[in-house]
Amino acid sequence: MWSMHEGKLANLRALRELGDRLRIEFFAMHGTLLGWTFNQETLPWDEDLDFSFDGVHHPALLRFAHAHRGKQLLENNSVSFFEMPGPRNHIEFRVQHVPTRVYTDITSLRATDNQTVLQWKVNSSPTNKTPPMLVMKSSFNSLKRGHQYRVDDVFPLAPCAIHGEPLHCPRSPHNVLLQEYPHYLRPLYQPPKGQSGQLKWRYERGCWHEVQHTSTRRGWGGRRS
Repeated sequence: MWSMHEGKLANLRALRELGDRLRIEFFAMHGTLLGWTFNQETLPWDEDLDFSFDGVHHPALLRFAHAHRGKQLLENNSVSFFEMPGPRNHIEFRVQHVPTRVYTDITSLRATDNQTVLQWKVNSSPTNKTPPMLVMKSSFNSLKRGHQYRVDDVFPLAPCAIHGEPLHCPRSPHNVLLQEYPHYLRPLYQPPKGQSGQLKWRYERGCWHEVQHTSTRRGWGGRRS
């Protein structure tokens, strides 16, 4: 029987394989980057992964997704890759390990100095917004959520290994994480208020430890891998 942890490892291997095939560098963002920063692994409560790519590669990924629609072709034919279509969907592509249904959300970052785009409300942006900025599809399509980043905080990308799998991370993980998670260096993590399924975790000596479980319902915390 497959575990969620095995599903995440399969996703990472599939991303590396896809990147090698198409010569695209996928880089960790959001919770996946947060996990890597602590101990070069994913967060134990995360049930999915988050990666981005340079938006110039969107046509190549779209062609690949359409050419292999409905097929399991990555990681020994256990992982599928497909487009998340629609102008209202801020996720653009997804990798999914079919046996466990663990998936990776994949979004693009594109550089722009368009003031209408840059003024759209986002979840996080740097204090010093000097155009051009890197923005997600959500800003171009006037969707909720989304983030904006300084170009030199993300590019050029830096090689990084996640669970030993060679992938990429932003040039300045600290700056990228600080704008999204202002208190990310604190060793104690818990879900935001008002969400159920809460787990509390403490990071100590290279490992995450579950220190409180307040509900059996799944929420932001998820379950431990």
